[in-house]
Amino acid sequence: MDNWWKKYISIAWSILNMDLESLKWDEHNLDLYRIERRLEEYMGLKSEREIKIEEDYLRVCRNLKLVFFEDNSPERGTDDWDFTGWWTLNTSIYVSPPASVEFGDHAGALCKVTETLDIPEGRLVFYVRHADDWHDTYTTGWNIHFRVNDDVGGFSVDGSGFAVNGYTVHTWVHGYSVELWEGGSKVTGKGIISAPHANQWGKYRVTFWISEDVLIVRKEWYDGGAEEWKKMIDDLTDVSPTFEEPNNRVGIGNRYWYNSWFDDIEIWKRI
Repeated sequence: MDNWWKKYISIAWSILNMDLESLKWDEHNLDLYRIERRLEEYMGLKSEREIKIEEDYLRVCRNLKLVFFEDNSPERGTDDWDFTGWWTLNTSIYVSPPASVEFGDHAGALCKVTETLDIPEGRLVFYVRHADDWHDTYTTGWNIHFRVNDDVGGFSVDGSGFAVNGYTVHTWVHGYSVELWEGGSKVTGKGIISAPHANQWGKYRVTFWISEDVLIVRKEWYDGGAEEWKKMIDDLTDVSPTFEEPNNRVGIGNRYWYNSWFDDIEIWKRI
């Protein structure tokens, strides 16, 4: 009986995952249509350089493949990640049952699923919430990591939870800004244009790609009322991008002092 139920649960989750993956592709295709339309009409584009960036962004988006999504099924979970620092599965705070991943001081995780180990250009989509809201005293924020060169089995971070061997996009809750860090050194930062409350669940995505040898990083949030993605900041750039070889791993995490929770994580790769 036990084996029968295990097989039944496995089949049920497989069917659900197929439905979820189809839905994610439908959402992606609709978003792709909007990006193409904006580019065709040069909506909000004021220079040839801005047009070129959007053309390269469209190129990457057209070739994105969903290579991982955290579906909370019984067969998947923490075994898919290399963790560092304090973390736990929180069964009280989540978007999708049974749990979210909660990170404490300078903690994080890199995905180690084979299909995610080499992503020089790609995207992470995720839900996140922080312990405090924007501008709250001393609070820090959450991290998104990409182009991390650490081998499977480890993840090296500094005292701020930033990747030592890769890039980190840090959303600074107290400072109401987003920063790009390279190997633990700050490259640039931009003030937030718009965003949902940091201490409530919000859906975000970070896309990174190369345009004319410049690394472009775009962070957006999903406006459920308007049913569209909105820019959270002006794009972050690095004119001398690094960490292209040998690995290009991606991940999530937290800085320090106040915790962050992540759920329903998607990883997309440019193929």
